[in-house]
Amino acid sequence: MLGPAVGSGQAPFLANWNEATGELTIVEKYFPPLPRAGESSICGIQSDPVFGTSAGQRSMAVLIAGARRRLWITNAYFVPPKPFVHALRAAKARGVDVKIILPGRYIDQPAVRRASRHTWGKLLEGGVELYEYEPTMIHCKIVIVDSSVTSIGSINFDPRSFALNAEFGVVALDRGVAADFEEAFSTDLRSARRVTADDLRRLSIGQRMQDVFCYWIRAQL
Repeated sequence: MLGPAVGSGQAPFLANWNEATGELTIVEKYFPPLPRAGESSICGIQSDPVFGTSAGQRSMAVLIAGARRRLWITNAYFVPPKPFVHALRAAKARGVDVKIILPGRYIDQPAVRRASRHTWGKLLEGGVELYEYEPTMIHCKIVIVDSSVTSIGSINFDPRSFALNAEFGVVALDRGVAADFEEAFSTDLRSARRVTADDLRRLSIGQRMQDVFCYWIRAQL
């Protein structure tokens, strides 16, 4: 990242540095001029929930609400709170192509996958397409909207990330950037298995109870 957008990344870095070390870095050499360096419009998202609803949560809500044709999401820890389940279903209902790639059996937090699975039934009923990435753990946090807006960073699609963790991401308004990420998404999709309602029907009562419990725990932060 080059240009004035770098400043949006400096602020959270320095805040974390100050918290970790007690040092207040105000040396001039660390703040050089940041002349315009391209044509992309980039917004930094510093998500710190100390003051209520986090910027990460608000940015996700805006991206979903603003989608008109295409909403492609890849997220490592996808445990959408109920309002986001409704928002994703609403996007599909207004004609948006909603596809979400999630980790499959290779995931470093199996309880998160169980919590995520508790939301799948409602999403599938609403026509949202879910895919499990099969080759290995997938750790991306990407949202692509209408082939023009791309969000990438550390923001996970779950209550813990929205309401507890300090996160950072950038949102780029650039069709070229969006095209690159759409190509990567399409490549990942070829290595992913589509989730179906039959997958959920095959779950045992015990597995369903585990899913509910893990979702409840995740929602409690």
